Amino acid sequence: MQCKGFLFDLDGTLVDSLPVVERSWCKWGDRFAIDHDEILSFIHGKQAITSIRHFMPGRSEEDIQAEFRYLEQIEATDIEGIVALPGH
Repeated sequence: MQCKGFLFDLDGTLVDSLPVVERSWCKWGDRFAIDHDEILSFIHGKQAITSIRHFMPGRSEEDIQAEFRYLEQIEATDIEGIVALPGH
């Protein structure tokens, strides 16, 4: 088999990191006084960058990318509550 790369999507397959994802988004939203329920009802099933654009209309692409990097950093450093899913 030849391939150029692999995509590893562990969340929901091997581990459940939903608590981290939701906590990270809420922390991000606190920077802009965005309601947690509003954030959580929008983000699921969407790319993070799409959600950031939704909550930051009119902002420059540079600002959007900076917020994306900030959100990634929050998610990368918060591991509390990540659990292995049964059977894996």
